[in-house]
Amino acid sequence: ALKDGAQGIVSITVGTAIKNFKSDEFSCNVNDKVSTINGKMVTSALSISGALDGALSHIEDIEDRAALIILTGENFEKDKQIDLEHFIKNKYSNLEVQFFDGGQHTYDLVVGVI
Repeated sequence: ALKDGAQGIVSITVGTAIKNFKSDEFSCNVNDKVSTINGKMVTSALSISGALDGALSHIEDIEDRAALIILTGENFEKDKQIDLEHFIKNKYSNLEVQFFDGGQHTYDLVVGVI
């Protein structure tokens, strides 16, 4: 049962681009915020909230989801958490949001969409 439940979780990461990149499906510039869904790059934006919003908009059944579990990275500015939480709740009112200090070096956010 646990395995079946875990398969329904969508994994999003948000980090900072370290170089310019372009492919047929995706492009970003150095220092853009880049989001991935289950390891595939999907969005680049100028802000963490923009990158997260871009990723969430790629989830077809987002309106049927219940919660975001967000692990913040070591470089995530804690004063931005309130702004990000308000942004999510205003746009995705169906989602409960929980933040935890993840302390990871590579990503600003690691998000589980349940």
